[in-house]
Amino acid sequence: DIKAVEKWLTLSKAERKEMTLLATKANEIDWSADMLTKIPAFIDVDAVIKEKGVSAVHAKEQWVVELINVKRAIASKDKDLCAVVDETVVIAKKEEAKVSSCLDKLKASKEEVINTLRIIDREEAKAVRNGKPYLDESAATSGAAATAAAAVQSNRKPRNSQNRATELVVSEPTIPEEPSASISEGDEAAAEQPTTADSEAAAVPAKNNTPSAVPREQSTVVEMTL
Repeated sequence: DIKAVEKWLTLSKAERKEMTLLATKANEIDWSADMLTKIPAFIDVDAVIKEKGVSAVHAKEQWVVELINVKRAIASKDKDLCAVVDETVVIAKKEEAKVSSCLDKLKASKEEVINTLRIIDREEAKAVRNGKPYLDESAATSGAAATAAAAVQSNRKPRNSQNRATELVVSEPTIPEEPSASISEGDEAAAEQPTTADSEAAAVPAKNNTPSAVPREQSTVVEMTL
């Protein structure tokens, strides 16, 4: 989380400043000068300790010896603390640099994501206004290629289908006529053509009605009577 990292950096910088200030104050303290200014007998007691040792100091001045020992112990502790503080400050600076670089990367990635979302929203808004769905550039190119291929295939399909249809039509056998139609046509033909009996019946009266046979007999009879 960016906020948590920023908070950690703020706290680390504050602690590092406090440690640096403490180390600076500890380094600025001059214990010898402080003792000399506040304890006038320090020089004499220190000279006696260096020449004859602690046992040579008078009993009434033993408190000065104890104070000197405490001050020296504190001074050594301060030196050790200053060394530790210096090392800690160096390490803290390195860690802060690493965390700061990570924070910069996080901010950059976040800004990139935000910009990408803005672009997508803007393109979607344009697509909605134009009445077209939003498509990515790669998707648009692939879609255009697919539509072109589909158009070519669609242009070829009707020809193949027509050829196949013609082939199927040619190869199909002829369907025989229905018997009902043939029967009806036969009835009509029979109705139109007369039968042989009708033709003979029609022929007989024709023979009987010939004018040549009857008039000749009548004429002979008439001649005989005359």
